[in-house]
Amino acid sequence: MLSLDDMTERILKFRKDLTKDDVKKLVDKKKEDYGNLLTDRGAVILVASDLEISINDKTQLKTELLIKDLMTGANDASVTGRVINIYSPQSFTSKDGKAGKLLRLVIADKSGTLRVNLWGDNANLLEEKKLELGQIIRVLHGYVKAGLDGNAELNVGLRGKLVRKVDADEHNYPNIQDFSKKVSEINDKDVVVNLRGFISRISEVSFFEKKDGHGRVQRFLLEDETGKIPAVAWNEKVEEMRELKRDDYVQIERGRTKKNQNGKTEIHVEASSTVSKLAPPKGLLRQQTECKISALQSSMSSLDVSARIIEIGPIRGFERSDGSAGKVVSMIVGDETGEVRLTLWDHNTELTTRLNVGDAILIEDAYTKEGLNGKIELNLGRFGHIKIDPGAN
Repeated sequence: MLSLDDMTERILKFRKDLTKDDVKKLVDKKKEDYGNLLTDRGAVILVASDLEISINDKTQLKTELLIKDLMTGANDASVTGRVINIYSPQSFTSKDGKAGKLLRLVIADKSGTLRVNLWGDNANLLEEKKLELGQIIRVLHGYVKAGLDGNAELNVGLRGKLVRKVDADEHNYPNIQDFSKKVSEINDKDVVVNLRGFISRISEVSFFEKKDGHGRVQRFLLEDETGKIPAVAWNEKVEEMRELKRDDYVQIERGRTKKNQNGKTEIHVEASSTVSKLAPPKGLLRQQTECKISALQSSMSSLDVSARIIEIGPIRGFERSDGSAGKVVSMIVGDETGEVRLTLWDHNTELTTRLNVGDAILIEDAYTKEGLNGKIELNLGRFGHIKIDPGAN
């Protein structure tokens, strides 16, 4: 193992502009920045890392600071990681009236993940196309503070900067795919999951009574290249949904899986969860897929079907088993592959007031079930909507 003097000499060998006294001052400053929690040896290693000088002996001494080694309160921290999340830039006005910008991202190394907050000019890196998902970057001269959840976050201000590590060993950093599941991969064993995808449906906010006042709930449908899954945001998490809309690319972190009344899995965004808008990976677009009537099978969900209206029945009232009143209307629709009965329930029955026989329509968010006669029927789901003459858009 190299001695302190040997490591200092190696720094001086590559930095002819520095003296031994200069290195000692850098070491003392590094220890001060870390609240005097670093040993002399640890401080020398970090100084060498900042100067991008490799200190090696036969044991390949590590000079890189890992994410797990970051301590709250450090005033001059540098770390390397792969970009696994980039959130949408945020503009704000400070208390003194000055306009500012913040760009948040998450990086990962083999020891863990870290939120990085880029302020000022550094927040423009995404717009300048100098930052992308999957890149390995080195964050220099940041300061570490505790975030709202108590975890360490690295802030990059005027002194700090980001450098792309083109010479980094890819095998030392986890892949983006390691941090989230695909919709098709979710199974009954999953309790808490991370997901990414496009919002393909989103409902209005609903209110309900609870013991300590009013509650809020908002439902949306998350879609990736493998499928779609319903998601539900509760109470304060509805506020995080306020700026989100259809076709936005989002990340759900720590979503909880639950079975709904139909036995289907949903993702619930609760107090410990987050839902955030992301910049989609380069070249990734939401897949617009539709199902032909001849391909319909029992127990399919989240379907889009293009068809033409053949017949519209009357709106009928009925009473549910719990005594509540409901409304229902049935329609016959068809495409070039066949015909199917489409049933609309409750508030969706009002859609028929602007529909006519012969209209070309796009049925969004339908589900199938087997009717009393054994034939497959379409039903409009909770996010359901019908577009008239969709080809005109």
